[in-house]
Amino acid sequence: MSESIKLAYNYTKRIVRISFAFGECFAGEKPPKDVLDRAENKMQSEVVAGNIDIFELFPHRLEDVWSTIRSDYRNENPRRIVTVAVAEGARRLKNIQITPGNDSRVAFEMTIDCAAAVVEKWRPEAVVMNANLLAKKAKLTEGQSAQIIAAFIRAVQGEKILRLPILRCPSIDQNSEKLYKLMAVKSRREIIVSIERKEALQDRETLREIIKKCGDAISSFGSSSGYEYSFFKDEMTAKLASAVNGPEALGVGLPLAILVSLGSNKDCRKKYEFENRKAPKKKLKKAIDVEDQQDGPIKFKVLEGGMEAVINEFSMSVYRLEPEMSINWLVDQCRKQKLTLEPNNINNFIASIKAKKDLTGMTVAVGKIGQKPKKPYLHLSYKDMNLSEDEEMDLREAQAFKMVYPGDLVAVVKYKEAGKHGVDVKGRKVPPPAGEALIVDIGEGIELKKNGEYYATLEGQPLWQDGHLSISKSYIHEGDINLKSGNLTFDGPATIKGSIQSGATVVVSGDLVVEGSIGSASVRVGGSVTVTEGIITSENGRVRARNKISAAYISNSNIICGGDLEVKRTIMNSEIICGGSLKMNRTNGVLAASNVSCRGDMDLGRLGLPQGEKTICQVGLDWRAEFKLRICSGRWKKIKKKNEETRKKIRELLRKTPAQTTVRHREKKEKLQADLIRQREVMDKVKAKLEHAQSLVNWDKEVRVLVFDVMSVNCSLKVGGSDIGITGETKYVVIAGVRKRGGFINPITEEDFEAS
Repeated sequence: MSESIKLAYNYTKRIVRISFAFGECFAGEKPPKDVLDRAENKMQSEVVAGNIDIFELFPHRLEDVWSTIRSDYRNENPRRIVTVAVAEGARRLKNIQITPGNDSRVAFEMTIDCAAAVVEKWRPEAVVMNANLLAKKAKLTEGQSAQIIAAFIRAVQGEKILRLPILRCPSIDQNSEKLYKLMAVKSRREIIVSIERKEALQDRETLREIIKKCGDAISSFGSSSGYEYSFFKDEMTAKLASAVNGPEALGVGLPLAILVSLGSNKDCRKKYEFENRKAPKKKLKKAIDVEDQQDGPIKFKVLEGGMEAVINEFSMSVYRLEPEMSINWLVDQCRKQKLTLEPNNINNFIASIKAKKDLTGMTVAVGKIGQKPKKPYLHLSYKDMNLSEDEEMDLREAQAFKMVYPGDLVAVVKYKEAGKHGVDVKGRKVPPPAGEALIVDIGEGIELKKNGEYYATLEGQPLWQDGHLSISKSYIHEGDINLKSGNLTFDGPATIKGSIQSGATVVVSGDLVVEGSIGSASVRVGGSVTVTEGIITSENGRVRARNKISAAYISNSNIICGGDLEVKRTIMNSEIICGGSLKMNRTNGVLAASNVSCRGDMDLGRLGLPQGEKTICQVGLDWRAEFKLRICSGRWKKIKKKNEETRKKIRELLRKTPAQTTVRHREKKEKLQADLIRQREVMDKVKAKLEHAQSLVNWDKEVRVLVFDVMSVNCSLKVGGSDIGITGETKYVVIAGVRKRGGFINPITEEDFEAS
């Protein structure tokens, strides 16, 4: 799959969407198959995880968008992005029933057989999906999603939904010039807007007009009825915004019906709001302290901190007014102020009351001090996933949360044994005392802003080791780079303590060290690449480095190296462009069955094998010019092959006799001839670019190839611009771009050995 085709998953709506540029559609007649495979794998994993019960793939939707762009948007900006939903999942809702309708316009009749308290926990998208899947199972047509959502909202508001007709999804009226329709059904209390033409989504003024007219319709429609109409403006605007960048803007999936408003009884207490609306903030009541609401012969005072309450004022007249006064009187007075008399002081109060003493200053209540947390440790917060459920995430971009940027929270002090809250004299929770301190040595890129919270001041990877916390500008990844770990993008050097597996993407601006191997992955490095094991990219992957590349072996790979290429053992079945010298082990280093372009010298053991694919080497060639030439050559081969296929199809049609030729054949021939004209125009442009690339090719005449074992006859060798004729197997030779001692191929001398 191309790097510019992005797969994203919405965890709230359980939808997989793909985004890609228009230019991708011209790389092939059909979209890459692995797009739907990855979407299906994601849905299957969600089923296994228990997040969904059912899911549906939409391959035809993607294919329709792909073919529409190829046929109708050839002159469009190739970088324009379109987003298409290719899969959707949901919980199975057993309380929805579907029955056939009695009218040809009705897709099915819908029943929701459960209480409103159950229905309000459902998602609108899940209701639509369940209803339409049941319809498909019963061999009925799909219903309008806007009407299904309206039925769902009615059920939330307490209405009984029993065999409610749901209309079929309408088709576009080709004779109508209307960009959109506003439909108000009084009997159903529904207002729905239908986007009929893609032009409605391509003009901001038209979109504003749609929203305004919907608002006006609600006002006029609602005022003439006994119902209250809610304007689902946020949900409507969100769907229009999604359609602007989706298939609908290309004319695919129209008409698009959106529920604008639904009338409910004015005495209906439950007003439905879509989940994307924000709930109003609750107003907090002002707390009233004990001493602010007292009146009587006794007053209490809560001391600072709220952990002790004392009698602030006491009238001695209470003994005269309450001749039978006892401790129960004091307990009642405390209870009125939501205070509990301290048990340890009861005996003192009993004695004071019997002696008719002044109670002022005596403690009536004591709070309970909490328990402080123990065993502190540093929690690395940067590793936490900070995506909310509403956010979309590329399934391979999960690596981003392992990096930090200035201002990010890196770590926070936590405790293995949590503290316990205390309780003040009024029964309110009191935070636990401060826990044990954790000594953290702060290094480069770390700042302590709050007590126990450490933030980044640099971009990089946090390191926590032996009590030292810092930001490293060199990224270290433990383990393999794969779908589980996510892709790796880092502005600086990086070390991968594992392998880069198939399908992964690694982009590093500095040097890259891979302690394992590189599979069918896309690797782009601004510095050098060092691979402990080997590189096997296959035709779907590529390794590109600005500087040097070192590996144990290279097999079936595509390599572009701006500097030297060092390989210990073998290079087999590979396409390689090297901007420096190629160096291999002189004893067992083998280069065979490959196409290699090298700017500098080649120094190796064996060159080519007697049997199998031919080994092609161009030594001394400017790698940038060669890279451009290969791209142009590849494009020329593709367009030439396509042109030949078109000509072949036209010839087959021309062989048919007039009696055999149908209208369809004539239309096909006209289309092929139009394709042929366009292909000729493209071929002329590609050929001009190819000739220009060929003119940029230049050679270094001073380069050499040193072969310390055997050079096979099954090699095609061009050194310094000179074609080298190989008549037989030779051993221990140096090949130069200019003749020396009568030929291009000569035995290696001590001078050659020392110079190398």
